[in-house]
Amino acid sequence: VIAAALPLDSWAALRASEERYRTILDEIEDGYQEVDLSGNFTFFNESFRKIFGYSENELLGSNFRRYAADEETAERVYRAYNQMYKTGNPLKRFEWDIITRDGTKRSIEFSASLLRDGEGHRQGFRGIVRDVTDRKFVEEQYRTMANSAQTGVYIVQDGRLCFVNPHIPSYSGYPEEELIG
Repeated sequence: VIAAALPLDSWAALRASEERYRTILDEIEDGYQEVDLSGNFTFFNESFRKIFGYSENELLGSNFRRYAADEETAERVYRAYNQMYKTGNPLKRFEWDIITRDGTKRSIEFSASLLRDGEGHRQGFRGIVRDVTDRKFVEEQYRTMANSAQTGVYIVQDGRLCFVNPHIPSYSGYPEEELIG
């Protein structure tokens, strides 16, 4: 009924727009997912499915809590969703650990926002998920090496100290808490 009401060129434009977004979701490496207000998965792309290691049928309709590494993590994620629901503010670069289908613990970085219908009513949440397990492993190796160095090691990002090994506070006389940032 709606399709018949649209002019042919509008229908073609709508179809082209849908295809463009479908292609983007299929080709990005990051996972994309949508959940309802209860936290049940209602939509996700193939990359999301691969990060979690479950089949489409196993994920669809299941709750995010099922994949949290532990109950404390599940509660932390729930509180983040609840805060987003209450304030409408998006969640940015929120890290949490999941357990994949094969039992492997993985760390993901998650950014999300409210999903609203045409009238602005809250319908659920949508988000992007990135597996950061390997990055965190490399960072920890670097931290171990830097902390074991016989000299001062520090990292400056955007003009601010974001890492100092134990030698820097002793050389400078400032505690680490005052140096970072």
